[in-house]
Amino acid sequence: VRATDDDFDENGLVRYSVSDPEHFAIDEGGIIYNIKPLDYEHTGGQYVFNVVAEDQ
Repeated sequence: VRATDDDFDENGLVRYSVSDPEHFAIDEGGIIYNIKPLDYEHTGGQYVFNVVAEDQ
């Protein structure tokens, strides 16, 4: 994921978060990864979550 802010220096930084922090995380570079094993039988093979990008 990539988001940009046209401000300069520290005002141009973007912080990411995910709506399902129990299963997923996102690093400072926007890479999303799972932090728990994914369970196909429990979810039917689908996970839905939102990614939020906030201006710092």
